[in-house]
Amino acid sequence: MSRNALSERDAMDFLLEDGLQNELSRLIYALDNCCERFEAADMRLKQFDCLLQKKSELAFQEDNDRIAELRKNLTTVETCIKIAKAHISPHGLLAPTAEKPFDKITLEKLQVLIDNRSRNDSAAESLYIEAISQRNYIMAKISALELAFQNARQCRLDDNDLQQVNSLRQICQQASDEYVSLIAASPLVKGSSANIMSPQVASNMRHAKTGSIDISLPTPGQMNEEIKSLNSKYSNVHINTNNIILRLDAYFELGKGGSILIECSGHPDECVYSGIQSMLLNVLLGADGAVQNVTYLDPINLSSTNLGVLARYCGRDSSVFRAVPTTISEIKNTLFAFDAVLSRDSSTATNNYGDAPVDKVLVVDGFPNEYDRQALAVIRKLCFNSRRYGLIVILISRAAGLYGASGEMFESIKEKSLHLSVNKGDNSARIVNSDFDGFVFRFLPAPTEPLLFAAESVLDRISNISENNTYINFIENNRPGLNLPHKGSRTLCNIAIGIDEKGSPVYISFENELFATYICGATRSGKSTLLHTILTEVMLTKHPDDLEVWLVDFKMTEFARYADNILPHIKYIILDESPELVYDLIDKLITYLNWRQRVFKKNGWVKLSDAEAAGEYMPAVLVVIDEFSVMSRIVAEATSAGRDYKEKLQYLLSKGASFGFRFILSSQGFTQGTKGLSEYSKMQIQQRIAMKTNYEEIKATLDLPSVSEGDRIEMEELDAHYALLKVPYGQSVEGSRLKKAHVLFFQSVSDQMNLFSFITDGFSPSEQYDRNSERLYRAKNPIVIDGNTRKDYASVKQIIDKGAASWNSFDTSALLMSIGEPKRMRNYCPIELVDASKENVLLFAGVSNGESVQSILATVLKSLEPQSVDMHICLSRSNRYLRGLSGKLPYAALHIDAEEVCPFIQNVKMGIEKGVHSRSLLVFFDIDKLSDEMETGSPHNVFAAAMNNQSGDRPAIVSALRNGDEEERRQFVAEFNSGSETDDQGVISKNKVYDARADIGFVVAQGPRFGYHVLVVTDDISNLNYIYTNILYFKHIIYFQSLRGQLAGLIPRYEAPEFGESDSSSFRYVCGKEGTTFRPYEHIDLGILTVSNDDLDNQFFSF
Repeated sequence: MSRNALSERDAMDFLLEDGLQNELSRLIYALDNCCERFEAADMRLKQFDCLLQKKSELAFQEDNDRIAELRKNLTTVETCIKIAKAHISPHGLLAPTAEKPFDKITLEKLQVLIDNRSRNDSAAESLYIEAISQRNYIMAKISALELAFQNARQCRLDDNDLQQVNSLRQICQQASDEYVSLIAASPLVKGSSANIMSPQVASNMRHAKTGSIDISLPTPGQMNEEIKSLNSKYSNVHINTNNIILRLDAYFELGKGGSILIECSGHPDECVYSGIQSMLLNVLLGADGAVQNVTYLDPINLSSTNLGVLARYCGRDSSVFRAVPTTISEIKNTLFAFDAVLSRDSSTATNNYGDAPVDKVLVVDGFPNEYDRQALAVIRKLCFNSRRYGLIVILISRAAGLYGASGEMFESIKEKSLHLSVNKGDNSARIVNSDFDGFVFRFLPAPTEPLLFAAESVLDRISNISENNTYINFIENNRPGLNLPHKGSRTLCNIAIGIDEKGSPVYISFENELFATYICGATRSGKSTLLHTILTEVMLTKHPDDLEVWLVDFKMTEFARYADNILPHIKYIILDESPELVYDLIDKLITYLNWRQRVFKKNGWVKLSDAEAAGEYMPAVLVVIDEFSVMSRIVAEATSAGRDYKEKLQYLLSKGASFGFRFILSSQGFTQGTKGLSEYSKMQIQQRIAMKTNYEEIKATLDLPSVSEGDRIEMEELDAHYALLKVPYGQSVEGSRLKKAHVLFFQSVSDQMNLFSFITDGFSPSEQYDRNSERLYRAKNPIVIDGNTRKDYASVKQIIDKGAASWNSFDTSALLMSIGEPKRMRNYCPIELVDASKENVLLFAGVSNGESVQSILATVLKSLEPQSVDMHICLSRSNRYLRGLSGKLPYAALHIDAEEVCPFIQNVKMGIEKGVHSRSLLVFFDIDKLSDEMETGSPHNVFAAAMNNQSGDRPAIVSALRNGDEEERRQFVAEFNSGSETDDQGVISKNKVYDARADIGFVVAQGPRFGYHVLVVTDDISNLNYIYTNILYFKHIIYFQSLRGQLAGLIPRYEAPEFGESDSSSFRYVCGKEGTTFRPYEHIDLGILTVSNDDLDNQFFSF
């Protein structure tokens, strides 16, 4: 760095804090003068010293030899001290102050006496004291001889020489004192500021802290103790070998843009990305909200990984951090769009050649090797025009010097940029072409969570939504004196959705060809905000008798608020993602449409207004589906599996408008989100609304075969909470086919809920339709299907009992077994077990599904109890599922371990063989463990019986069981079992342990025909082999998503999805090719699915 004043540069450069730029120049100039005086005087002193050295060497040769001998002895003593310390405790040992002449013999004798294995040796302690005393003597002698030597040398100077030496020493001391005082008095040594500036400080400075610069200050050739002490006195003063380093905070001026080139050798160190993260955050804070766009391009990783903690803000709703392109083509398109927008904005600016304040940041990683010449030309243009664009360009190069064909372009960009050459393995870089050329730049550490929290308002502010754009403000300005809607208008016209660029309201309609609407936008683009605005608008302006709303939310979150405060317009609220719900929804809409078609035909109506004129209750039906892509995917996969739901959707969209149906479909994408729609169906969706997402999706959504350059820029730069609508041909303005609306929004949910309360409080439900009463509405008996909550069985028991009582079955003896809450648009879906072959149930579940298994079992038992069903549970003592439910299942008899299960099975078999009919359910757990007990005859249980034997043979029996080999034990078991007897009815009267596995298989195969139905719970399909049966004997199968892989190919099923994307506790029931997904009920009385997470860990222990 020059010692003159810092110069002005055209390229971007570092700044120091306000007022310190000139101070640094002044300090360097003053220190330089001190150093020159010090060095000149010091050089003369060295010349005198050389002269005296030559004169003294001959006269004091004997003293020099004596000093050399003493230093040799000192080395010997120091060695003895080290040896002694290795064998004594360092605590409590004081060094003696006595002096003793050097005595090598004594030291050697003491060394010999040391025990090398000891760490606290008395001889070593003696050696230590002796050596220290001798060292004191030697050092005193050396000091005395050197002092005498110096005094003698001084005496050899004549008076004139002595005066010159004293004068020179005085000059050195004065220069040194002045050097220290200059640094101490300088405001530059006040210390470093915070790495991340507070928003208030940053906005006042209009500068952005970027790191720190190590300034090498002019330093005297020989530093005395006063100069060296600066290192400990001031936090930003450091001594590096023989240099004084002053570390100063470096800033960027935000009144103009510029480009920075960070050149690395290979993959950049972590410090580079950490420094860029803090640099970006400080630019945002320093610009005081002016920065609206931070774009990061990484053609190597194609992600935002290198942005660290800032990555979470990329693409977030209303965040200044734009979504990171994930393909090379997206990166190129982003660059070209960046250039087009800046060129357009610059050409329309008042001062299009002056410096513009920073409002955009572009970070280009992998420069230049990962970009083609076309992209590099755009980057060069952006760098060269960055000052007037108000743009900061940060270029990261990964291959220093290896640029091939890109070298010429790289060099031209390097000349116009602030160039940092990174020092590998260090958090620093060498500044190349700058006022600070040659000095070291140090990167800031990455921002931490507390610092991010402090800057959250800047990072994630909703910069493009003003208070004037609230829905409440819109009502106050456009509908003074809010009133309840009048009855009699069933058309959905003039629905306000936002404000245009001129401040005028933007309205849409759902009538005629616009009956179906598609809304597309990425996550946090404002889709949900728009949906809430539309729903509020239609329900605030339409009477409940004129509008029926069906809300479907496959994300299960956005429409949850309507379930807590159900408006009189609402018929259905579906918050789930079950495939069956999709099928049910389409089927129910088809049924509803066909019913309306018959009514229209019967009454001679042609359109909905005819029913309105006739005074009949026939409201418009508004079906709103959020995350339609989920439904579309399910429909597409069902269609590929042979179901016709794509055709059914086409039927709805082609005929629905005539019978009063209106549709709003919302999704994050159009191309992928409409896979379940045929091309004809897409043609029916004439009203398209696009919100912030990638250009191709917006273009596909709006169905624009070609676009003007201006429209393309508008689509690519669309901000969150703005909507684009297609303008019909002939109505374009200056060639634009787009109409832009700033979406109305609610500042809080409570604002929307207050409006809903105004509606619900203003109307009263009635069982009948009254066309003359404005305040009465026909109750719709809304149905809410909420996948976010679980129902307690007690709350639905009445529905289940009523459903069972009204169930029509060809077999009056059928068992109607409930297993959970069906994820369907109906509340009762039982398993019907009739007296026929294979009418058994297989519950395929693992231990991780323990809670749900408990719920299924409790639901089964409770639902069968009113039907007078005889229920039995067979399990091992180590059962993992029913821990905690012992004694809480009064509806079923428990049979634990083989000694209880075997006689029970034998009795059941005898009843089947005799043709005795029953209404029974036999539940089997742990068939693998029970099989092991039956196969070995359960010697443990036989031993227990033998211990209770009171006969005289008891000692011999016990001894045989304890000491006999395996064959003897088996023989005893056989003899013990042969003693079992039956009573007059043929019922086993004594616990009999035998191999009952084949008998269980017999019950599975033959029992259902006589009313003995079996439910087997297992986590391994091969366990069925233990009881000599297989899956073919189980017509009804229940399984969880985590285990369905074992059933692949064993059960017939469609390829359509069976579970929602986020299902974990839900389970699926299949019977043949038909299936239904269920969620488990809570059983508060049994403590099932109501325990805390801590309690869950304690549920699965031995029974």
